[in-house]
Amino acid sequence: VLMLSLKSPSAEVRLAAVDALPALLPPQQQVEVLGPMLSDSLQAVRMNTAFTLASLPREQLGRYSNSWQQAIKEYEEAQLTLADRAEANLNLAMLYQSLGRNSEVEPALRAAIARDRNFLPAQVTLAQWLESQGDAEAGLALLTDSVKAHPQGALLQHALGLALIRRGLREEALQAFTKAVALEPDNGQYAYV
Repeated sequence: VLMLSLKSPSAEVRLAAVDALPALLPPQQQVEVLGPMLSDSLQAVRMNTAFTLASLPREQLGRYSNSWQQAIKEYEEAQLTLADRAEANLNLAMLYQSLGRNSEVEPALRAAIARDRNFLPAQVTLAQWLESQGDAEAGLALLTDSVKAHPQGALLQHALGLALIRRGLREEALQAFTKAVALEPDNGQYAYV
């Protein structure tokens, strides 16, 4: 059914199929199945496909390498035209991380936060990025400050709990996890932890 969806005349159906397939296929099959979508007539489908394939090693793209490079350039250009929005800057950060352009990740995340201090995914992503780059103290400080500024942010509470667990601070982590579940009791991800 999903394979047929990639050929649907409906752009929404094709986009949904591109989103769903990576969870169902191993990486090499993703390239073979999604590769033709890099030449889709609709820019949104091409860009979404390129972003989906960005996490794969470039050598796996094979014959779709040129199409992928064109579509990923389209994706980056589209995000840059929307750079006044926090979401676009987060998208750029995620793209740069996938492409190994690490020096551009943190500035894009900081730009996202500067655009909208209430856009919590950017704050969480920056904290995780800082930790992954060896500055766990800065990441934890950012999460702590963000929780103080947004005490009703379940996402922040959850991320703080995870950061505290990684530091071996189980009691503090449990408090943060408990707050996250209390704030969003229907979120299965928070309840699971």
